[in-house]
Amino acid sequence: MRIGINLKNSILLVGLSSLGFVIGSFISIFVADRFERKWTCAIAACLWTICLLLIAFFPNRSLIYIFGFLANCSASFLVPLMYIFTGETFPTRFRATAVSITDGFGHLGGAFCGQVTFFIYFLFHNSQQSFTAAFVEIAFTGFIALVMLLFGKKRTGKKLSQ
Repeated sequence: MRIGINLKNSILLVGLSSLGFVIGSFISIFVADRFERKWTCAIAACLWTICLLLIAFFPNRSLIYIFGFLANCSASFLVPLMYIFTGETFPTRFRATAVSITDGFGHLGGAFCGQVTFFIYFLFHNSQQSFTAAFVEIAFTGFIALVMLLFGKKRTGKKLSQ
């Protein structure tokens, strides 16, 4: 699907949406210990998923700017809180090892996400739905995170288990 964003507007899109990374991280500083992390993480994952689905199904320049910014904001808000939440999930005696393993698996996702997204894009290339399919695939990863969070335990403000 061609939406007609030229080089100038592409650079503007990257610049504006990248501000979301800074703002989301900044907001996480003030929210991290005020609310239950399980739910703040779930809300951020849900927001990220919705933003990507809106970009997928309503791909016009204005919406891509707005929801690209909000998607980046929610992702950069989510990541630091997820590191805290992950650490709180494991008992002290093997917390470092468990966090290292889960972080390592998480980075595998980051290492292969581009290849998977390009595969999905080219898989649907002939149907003119490649843009939509690629963004739905990325949104699905946010949905998976949301579902996994719903099964997590509330840990904010509780003593870490031994």
